[in-house]
Amino acid sequence: MGRSPDPWGPEGDQAMIRNEVIIPRFVRNNVPSIVLLGGLVLGLSACGDDEFVDVTPPAIPAGVASITGDGAVFVRWIPNKEHDLAGYRVWWDGDLDEEFEELAKIKPFEDGVYQDNGTPTASDDFLEYADFLGLEFNGTLNSYAISAFDDFGNESGLSWEYVVDVPRPEGSGLRLEDRNSFPLLSGYDLAALSSQAQAWNAPGTDFWFESDATQVARIAVPQGQVRILDAGFHGFDGFGGLDGVDIAPEFGWSATGLLEAIVGHTYVLRIRNGPSFGKEDFYAKVWLEGFVSGGAMFWWAFQEVPGERQFSTTGPGSDQQPQSVSLEPGSFESVSFEEVR
Repeated sequence: MGRSPDPWGPEGDQAMIRNEVIIPRFVRNNVPSIVLLGGLVLGLSACGDDEFVDVTPPAIPAGVASITGDGAVFVRWIPNKEHDLAGYRVWWDGDLDEEFEELAKIKPFEDGVYQDNGTPTASDDFLEYADFLGLEFNGTLNSYAISAFDDFGNESGLSWEYVVDVPRPEGSGLRLEDRNSFPLLSGYDLAALSSQAQAWNAPGTDFWFESDATQVARIAVPQGQVRILDAGFHGFDGFGGLDGVDIAPEFGWSATGLLEAIVGHTYVLRIRNGPSFGKEDFYAKVWLEGFVSGGAMFWWAFQEVPGERQFSTTGPGSDQQPQSVSLEPGSFESVSFEEVR
């Protein structure tokens, strides 16, 4: 699956991946060569008379993670601290073969990417690159990595973290009525990917809203078909409510299929996909925005990949172990200062 990168800078200032390592293009083409191992410079060369050439690459970016969106992935990482840092490259791979394409070239403090948390120090600042893939990418695997480069063209290796994200549909403005008052508009089928309510007992209904005899609001699921748990309070903002739950847990499901409906809480659902609950089940989450006269308002997100428990960060699947997408930090091949294309 290919995509067209949109870097700034000339075509010749690209980099390529060789054996999962970035081979940078250096700005000094007339300097013989160096060898980089473990991030240490073992050889230095001079250009002209006593002119020092910086051949030390920036540190490999750390803390790379992602947040899942609807047809989008938001990639985050911790800022580098080098004084000569010139920027970052965001790398993307659409088939998990670890042959990355350059997706974007980011300046160190680029507007809309660098996130200042407003505290006196920069220790909690981060960068967040929004990759708006498109709705057609929902349910697809997308891998990301980050590298850093400096003013002299030295470039780090790829980030260590194994970041694979599966965008999934989400929605808001879902109104469900009380089952005891309007049963035909109290339920919802998450796989329908719409904002249309349906009967609480209609085929495909995954959950419904109701109140008991004491007027306690509840969320209910069909026993034997869907499991549900309360993932706790995640704020009064819908995006925070959905993003606050990164992965569907394996345990803690309600034994009754009935939970109290609490504003600001996020609920995780496990939807059976087969004759019994198993590894190919679907997962979803709903966030309770608030109550309205006779009903409640919800946000929702539905993971379309069977068995995919990940909602926001690394993957794929719950039973696979993450693997690094780069070699050891600083483990470069020996290369000459010539343009590598």
